Amino acid sequence: MKKIFIITILLVAKQIVSAQNIGINFSSPRFPLSFAPVNGEKISLWDNGNVNGTQYGFGIQNGVLQLHTDFSGADVVFGYGKSSGLNETVRFKGNGRMGIGLNDPAYPLDINSRFRIRNRGGNNPAGVIFTSVTNDNDGAANFTGLLNDTTVGMGQLYQNNILAPLNIDIRTGNVGIATKSTNYSLSLLRPEELFFPPFYRKMINLYPAASETSVGFGIGVTDDPSSLLLYSDNINADVAFGYDQYSNGFNEIFAVKPSGALAILGNTGNNNDILQSNGSGSAANWKPITFNIPEIIETTDFANVSAGLGSYVYIPGLSKTFNMTNSGKVMVDLNLTTYVSGCIVCGRATFEVIIVKNGVTEQIFRHNVDYPSAKTINNTALLDVSSGSNTIDIYTRWVSGSGYTIGAPADVLSSGYMTFEILD
Repeated sequence: MKKIFIITILLVAKQIVSAQNIGINFSSPRFPLSFAPVNGEKISLWDNGNVNGTQYGFGIQNGVLQLHTDFSGADVVFGYGKSSGLNETVRFKGNGRMGIGLNDPAYPLDINSRFRIRNRGGNNPAGVIFTSVTNDNDGAANFTGLLNDTTVGMGQLYQNNILAPLNIDIRTGNVGIATKSTNYSLSLLRPEELFFPPFYRKMINLYPAASETSVGFGIGVTDDPSSLLLYSDNINADVAFGYDQYSNGFNEIFAVKPSGALAILGNTGNNNDILQSNGSGSAANWKPITFNIPEIIETTDFANVSAGLGSYVYIPGLSKTFNMTNSGKVMVDLNLTTYVSGCIVCGRATFEVIIVKNGVTEQIFRHNVDYPSAKTINNTALLDVSSGSNTIDIYTRWVSGSGYTIGAPADVLSSGYMTFEILD
């Protein structure tokens, strides 16, 4: 009995340093329960009795606090309540998978709910970083996260700097590619680098309708696969071109109506109107077609140029003065009778017919007629004319050879004439 008492006293003295702290194999415990500062098993919660057997418990290794089960098929579970009716919150599988809110995680981290990543200030936006096994901490990695209160970014994280080429405004759904701007549905830093697969189909949907129709762009159709398509979603919608003034909205310049009609500045014109260009500085406009009846100017006189080699000779009667409201064009068609009046020795006559507009030579036509013969010549010219008064005159000039006559007297040959037509 005495031995038992002494042993008990020694054991108590070995374990208890003070009335409140207990040390196990440790003589100076500073806490209610302390273990010796050596590595190894500390507490066994389920011991199978084997000396080298595994067990549920706690252990310590260098720099490691261990919470372990007895084999890889056993899990570590956190929860609340009691063991027989535990309300599980987190489970660590023996294979290393972690389940939050579920007991059968299929991935390294499997969550049965939402999770939140916060940034409460500083230069590190909240997000997720993806990296390959070849990257170290300073290498390039992929970042997906919240760049600011309204923008989610996806891009590269390099040396703690985020290079986000894809940005999405979470309020509007607007997307910026290679630009931080998300002011529009799609903003591109380099639009020429936007590519689509080589298929014949709708490519860009600008406004999805309730049915299968839409507004957008496409490539090809069944009967013409080489077409570039720009389409609206219904038979009452226009396809319009213009420019954006932002604060003042869209300014339409040109539109294709559902009927196929063309509208310039909202004006589709009237039946039989034609579209007239006014140069690069002004908008085109519609104007009525003007039907001008060609005017035939006939001469009963003639020009004999058997003398005066090289000089311009006016053909009497072939002249027209007219007024133009706007600049335009006139068509001049000449039908002239010629007669070589020289000698047989002189041979061929070479001469020119000249159209003069407002005193300036516009067109020159050269002809040859052999002696002795007559010939009817035809020449046509399209002339640009300015607004206001204009005058067209017809001249001839003897170049070489025999003398000749244009517009011969009635008793020799029929007279010549000029057809004059104004083209708007």
